[in-house]
Amino acid sequence: MRMRYSASSIPSLKNRTVFFDANSLIYIFWPTSPDSQAATDYGSMMATLIKNGATLVVNETVISEIINRVMRLEFNKSNMPKDQFKEYRDSPDGQSVQEDIYEIIKNRILSKFQITNELFSKDELGAILTVTTLDFNDKLIELLCKKKGMILLTHDHDFSSSDVDILSANSKLLGR
Repeated sequence: MRMRYSASSIPSLKNRTVFFDANSLIYIFWPTSPDSQAATDYGSMMATLIKNGATLVVNETVISEIINRVMRLEFNKSNMPKDQFKEYRDSPDGQSVQEDIYEIIKNRILSKFQITNELFSKDELGAILTVTTLDFNDKLIELLCKKKGMILLTHDHDFSSSDVDILSANSKLLGR
């Protein structure tokens, strides 16, 4: 088992590379309620990481997850029938939401984060094609963090058994 870090550990992570999972970025930039403790926690963690010289990293998988999840969150707020997501996405309201998402990604995420990617081998991809508590995208993130020695910032309890270092505000991930 690898290390589990909380916000109070951030000063010891100076100059480390931290990979942000989609859920933490959604908490920061698209909180679902104005008094969200997770939004406060992850926003504070991000600010402290920047102040302490950590390198912030995402990849295309995370950006795709953000776009798709935030679109779904906004669609669920609409009055459209649940089977009309594509119609919503193509509507003026949906296109406005997409523009907002893209602006936040361009101006607030890409301006502070490095983009990393990895071309995995056939053997590496084959090895993660097993049924576990992680979905395929999470397995790609886990493999990427392992290969590059990055700390994963996530709130996702599914990563609790992962063999990567994790920074989180989720007490279940921290073993508390």
